[in-house]
Amino acid sequence: MHKSLGAKIQDKVDKAVTHVVAAKDGSEKATIARTIPGCLVVRPGWLMESYWSIRKANVQPYLMAQGPAVIPIKKDENDDDDDDDDDGFALELEDELLNG
Repeated sequence: MHKSLGAKIQDKVDKAVTHVVAAKDGSEKATIARTIPGCLVVRPGWLMESYWSIRKANVQPYLMAQGPAVIPIKKDENDDDDDDDDDGFALELEDELLNG
């Protein structure tokens, strides 16, 4: 799906990234994205609408709160990793959209 729209999935957020799709705000990836000029943090619905409309959807309705980076609170060793949740969600969503 993402390739047909000109996108690619990366494990790391760097200055080449234009959008970060996040299931919830405050993940490490979302926090890093906010430090990159022009990089937007969007909800998964943006990805789904883009797929269904076969074009890049309007990002405005799907933006997470933009602004200064939120400093993440140090996690307990027992806490789940938010970034793994986001990665897993993105992969499951893509698989569902491609394979029904």
